[in-house]
Amino acid sequence: MRLGTPNKEEIEKMSHEERAHIKNLKVGRVGCGKIIFSEVDSNNFPLGKIIDNIVKTEICRATVYGDDTPIPKPSRGNGLNVPREFLAARQRRASPHIREAR
Repeated sequence: MRLGTPNKEEIEKMSHEERAHIKNLKVGRVGCGKIIFSEVDSNNFPLGKIIDNIVKTEICRATVYGDDTPIPKPSRGNGLNVPREFLAARQRRASPHIREAR
């Protein structure tokens, strides 16, 4: 999984004020999908803890602040507890009519 747009290095270079208003933050995993957060204040959570601690993605499924998350879920509108959209990756199924090349 990776922190997408902007990436961690770009966020770390931002001013405190810029970090307070990051729009359309994308977090995702290739082959699973991505979550797009409407607007976040990244001053309120550790960037290094987003992936696999706050956000977990699996094929066609994503969890933000799940039951096993080591970081407590903040009140609505804080941290990553903001409006978001999940876009599942398209999954290709192997056709039963296609055989593996030998």
